[in-house]
Amino acid sequence: MKRYIPLLLQIAAICCLGSCASTYQGTLVDARNYLNLKAAGESPAQQYAAFYAMKANLPAAILMEKEKLVFLSHASGQLANYSSMEVKAKGAYLPKQRLLKAKQFWVKTEKGWEQIPIR
Repeated sequence: MKRYIPLLLQIAAICCLGSCASTYQGTLVDARNYLNLKAAGESPAQQYAAFYAMKANLPAAILMEKEKLVFLSHASGQLANYSSMEVKAKGAYLPKQRLLKAKQFWVKTEKGWEQIPIR
């Protein structure tokens, strides 16, 4: 039985890859503007551009520490009101597509973390 335990652990790790829920936290950005201009919503003009780009369902991403982008698989139009804000998402990261399929989504407000319904 002992010789099968490492094999079972490897199988469990492979099955978990891409399906285990992880939490990602950072700034919600319009991926196109960030990749072209490094615009992460610091100015009102960048926030305005990010809002309308996301309203048009252009790709959204979470900008994490060290300029790491995690792209979201959801239609960004439903998240446009939270562009350039601190967000947290929990879901499965799909490494081949480089997408996060979020099951839960929070935005940081003055009161703390508020959960946002996503479809």
